[in-house]
Formats: sequence, C-alpha cells, structure tokens
Amino acid sequence: MQTDELSGNVRKAKATLLVSDRYITEDGLLYRMATPRQKRLARVKLIVERLCVPTTFRHDIIRFVHDNCGHYVVQSLFCTLSSRFFRNTLFAEAS
Repeated sequence: MQTDELSGNVRKAKATLLVSDRYITEDGLLYRMATPRQKRLARVKLIVERLCVPTTFRHDIIRFVHDNCGHYVVQSLFCTLSSRFFRNTLFAEAS
C-alpha cells in the first residue's frame, strides 16, 4: 500500500484492490477505516480509524486493555478492543 504497487500474484493483487479503500497509513502506521454498513447510519456515525495490530503485539494489547481498563468479560473486552484496534481474529484472541 505504501508504494502503490501490486505483487506479481494475481490472487493477492485482486484481494488488495478490493480492500485497499478501507485502509490508510499515517506516520508509518496502518489503520483500517470503520464505516457504518447502513446508509442511514452513515449520516450520524463518524468514520473511525482503528489501528491494525501486528501479530507480535496482539497479546500485549489484550493484556494492557484487560489490566488497565478493567477486568472485562470476553464480550466487553472485545468491544473495547475493537473500538480502537483491528485484527481479523480479534474476538478469538480475546477469549
């Protein structure tokens, strides 16, 4: 995404093009844009930038939120994490 170049792999290039409008980079960090799925909600709900968390830091972030923001149950921990961070497997990792 930083170089605006696609890899030679057609399958990966297609997947990249389909989701590229959902991601931005700022100061070397990758963010996923969380937009409302329903058109009427898009009028009232703001677009939220969620930091994409690398695999190496996933447990550190979960531990930090759990210890410093309250000892949440899984659903509450997931809601708190998902409002700030993005990972495809975030719910499974939080439980």
